Amino acid sequence: MRFPTSVLPYVLLLTGAFAAHAQQIDKPALARAAAGEATATLDRVRSVVGWANRSFRWTYTDYQERTVDEIIARGGGNCYEQTIVVRALLKELGIRTRSVREINIQPDSRLRQWSAARRVSKTGPRASVFGRRHNDHFWMEFWDDATGEWTPADPALDLVGFDAWLKARVGFGARPTHRILPSRDMLVPIAIFAQLDSTQESRTRHYLVSGFNAAYHSRLEKLAAWQEWTSAIAALEPVTGGAFQGKVNLHEHAAEILKAKNAYKKLAAQYASAN
Repeated sequence: MRFPTSVLPYVLLLTGAFAAHAQQIDKPALARAAAGEATATLDRVRSVVGWANRSFRWTYTDYQERTVDEIIARGGGNCYEQTIVVRALLKELGIRTRSVREINIQPDSRLRQWSAARRVSKTGPRASVFGRRHNDHFWMEFWDDATGEWTPADPALDLVGFDAWLKARVGFGARPTHRILPSRDMLVPIAIFAQLDSTQESRTRHYLVSGFNAAYHSRLEKLAAWQEWTSAIAALEPVTGGAFQGKVNLHEHAAEILKAKNAYKKLAAQYASAN
C-alpha cells in the first residue's frame, strides 16, 4: 500500500498481525493528508478518492467484517470496504456522505449463479443481489454544498461527479477500465439505492432515466427503445429494492433482468444508428 510521505507517520505499515495495532492509525491526520491542498468539497472528495484508489489493492469479498482501521492497515478491500474507508475519512473533513448500492448487468456466469444460490440458501434472499447475469456494487454519494445536491463518488472505480459517473457507467462510448475492478464487465446498472441510517432511497430514475437522458442532451427519449428501457427499469425497481432489504429473491426475476439488458443493448444500437 502506498501512502504519501506526509501520511506515513500516522499509519503503521505492518506485516503479520496488523489488526491488533490498527487502532493506532490517526484517521484525522490521514484524512487531512489525503485531501492535500484542496478546499472545495468536490476537490477534497476527488483528492481522497484518488488517494484511496491509488493506495488500495482490490480484494474479493470474503464475508469478513473489518473495521475501517483494519481495512486501512490491510491495504486492500472490496468495493464496500474501500467505500467505508473513504466515507470515514470524509467524515473527518466534515463532508456528509451516504452509501449507495447498485445492481448491474454482467456477462452470463453459471458459476456466479451457483455461488449466489448457495449464499441465498445459507443467508436468505439478500444474497440474491448477485446471480447469473447480474452483480451488486457499492459506492457513495456526498453532499456538495456548492450545488446543493447529492453527488456520486465511486472509490473502487475512481469516479467523482455526475459527468464522470454517467460516461463511465451508462455511456455508449469507450469506457475507462481499472486495474482494481474489471469495470468492463459492468454493462449497465439496473438499480441504484442510497442508504443513510435505516432509510433506503431509490436513486434509480435519477441516474438511469433523467440523468442518462440528460447526458445525451435529451436525444435518448426520442428513440424507440427508450420506452422499453424506462419500463424495464421501473418494473425492476420494487423487486431490486426488496432484494436489498432481504425481502425478495431476485433470482426469481431473471426474465425482468434479461429484458433490461436487451433494452439497453437495443437503445445503444439505435443511438449508434442515429448518430
